[in-house]
Amino acid sequence: MNPRAAISQLSIQWQRVLLGLPVVVSIFLGSSVGVVFAAGALDSSFDNDGIRIVTQSGDNRGQAVAIQPTDAKIVIAGYTNTFGTNDVMVVRLNSNGSFDSTFNNGQARMVNRSGDDRGLAVALQSDGKIVVAGYTNIFGTNDVLVMRFNSDGSLDSTFNFSNLGGIPSGGVQVVNRGGDDRAKALAIRSDGKIVVAGTSTAFGSTDVLVLRLNANGNVDTTFNNGGSQIISRTGEDQACAIALQSDGKIVVAGYTNTLGSNDVLAVRLNANGGLDTTFNTSNLGGHVSGGIQIISQTGDDRGQAVALQSDGKVVIAGQTDRFGNKDIQVVRLNPNGSVDLTFNPGNTPAGPTGGIAVASQNGNDQGQAVALQTDGKIVVGGYTDRFGLNDFLVMRFNSNGTLDTTFDGDGVRVVGLSGDNRANALALQADKKIVVVGNTDTFDVNDFAVMRFLGQ
Repeated sequence: MNPRAAISQLSIQWQRVLLGLPVVVSIFLGSSVGVVFAAGALDSSFDNDGIRIVTQSGDNRGQAVAIQPTDAKIVIAGYTNTFGTNDVMVVRLNSNGSFDSTFNNGQARMVNRSGDDRGLAVALQSDGKIVVAGYTNIFGTNDVLVMRFNSDGSLDSTFNFSNLGGIPSGGVQVVNRGGDDRAKALAIRSDGKIVVAGTSTAFGSTDVLVLRLNANGNVDTTFNNGGSQIISRTGEDQACAIALQSDGKIVVAGYTNTLGSNDVLAVRLNANGGLDTTFNTSNLGGHVSGGIQIISQTGDDRGQAVALQSDGKVVIAGQTDRFGNKDIQVVRLNPNGSVDLTFNPGNTPAGPTGGIAVASQNGNDQGQAVALQTDGKIVVGGYTDRFGLNDFLVMRFNSNGTLDTTFDGDGVRVVGLSGDNRANALALQADKKIVVVGNTDTFDVNDFAVMRFLGQ
């Protein structure tokens, strides 16, 4: 361990054990003492120190983030149990980290309904409306939940409008596919249709679920002749992330235990909801198949986030434990679904390989989010327990899969507050600044935590 890392580790232990205060700890791993790197530093123009904690009574979890393109305002979605059960919560911050007074009068927006409601994903429409997806158990079992908010934070009454009993309502869509159904990711097409990815147990085991809604919130029955596609395979399959290609094809990433342990899973659907047989085509036993790619390694490998390069390559971030502790893992696929062997060849100790980059912080490191810079660099967000408690973790990789040493000196940035801190989502601003969102229990209960890092 270099001197700076040793000093930082000792500093964290003293700050946590003796002070118990929400002190920001900056860790410069792999750099020389006295050297300051702009990229990876906390942005002091954001709430004065680069960190904003959003507190509400109860337990609050930040799960997703989106940046408004016109004004760089930050939209955060998650859930809170302020009123006794979990409810969807949405917050909008100005670019400087302050509450946006034009959104719900400068307060967090909570939607209190019967049952347990959780917001896990967020996306912005071109007209400024905010779409949040997750799940609800209002009818006894978990069902897909989609909400749409106007730009001012009010529920959009034109979304799934009804007039039952003469009482107009709208803003919420609940979809039951016959089992435990959960939305974990969403994307919005150019025509306003909303594509949701998650899981369903409609056929017994946990399977990948992809659902499409029309722009008005109704289920789009033209999608796979019913509105949804459930991909039922042997084993348990989890869909965690979604991305849309320019041709309308849908890429879903997650993990599967079909082969005994969890492996990274990638699925591609045509725009009509059918499996894309041109993706990872095989002809085993004379039976043509396609649409699914499984990256099987020794250990527990999980895809948690996905992004598409401009050349059509697919980048999947998550984690692996095949070297002992959990490590950050990035996988890159070619547009046809094959593993991209030009991405970080020879990375693993197992021998010359390609298509996979693994980075470790000597603890348990979990990748939860990924975004691509315009220069091809790959930014991964998550958390690490290297110093005993989980801390925010951001890594940046070059386009060839190596860690980018211009980012905080070694490609890695760790920030800890007293307590347990987890980054669950990230987004890039137009100026390359990196906004990371999650939760911290610094004040004994979880609160939304937002950090912004310089990205040049």
